[in-house]
Amino acid sequence: SFNDRAPGSDTRLVSEVAALIDTNPDRAWDINGVARELGIPLSTLTRRFDWESGTPIGRWMRQVRMTRARLLLSQGMSVVAVAEQMNFSSPFHLSRSYKSWAGHSPSAEMRIIPTEMAALFGR
Repeated sequence: SFNDRAPGSDTRLVSEVAALIDTNPDRAWDINGVARELGIPLSTLTRRFDWESGTPIGRWMRQVRMTRARLLLSQGMSVVAVAEQMNFSSPFHLSRSYKSWAGHSPSAEMRIIPTEMAALFGR
């Protein structure tokens, strides 16, 4: 039964959520939207996801979203363009969220990435 299994032993829900977000990366996903799209109650989604992954779904979704923002910034997109593409309410909202997540602003990220790449490739 569900309660007899060890946490992390079944990751089907985590895989379903990841696939849903991966196939629609630019959609402004929230937990309610994911539950609705998967056709399961919100309480079931949050409880099972946390149990399967060991991470609350909200934190996991934020990590996915900020990692995507980092990728777009690393490709040279402006903060304004990333905010627009990822459906943030404003570039300011993206900047504030990003700084909270990464510890520095998106514009600082754009300066860090070339430095990291140069160090990685000896340039």
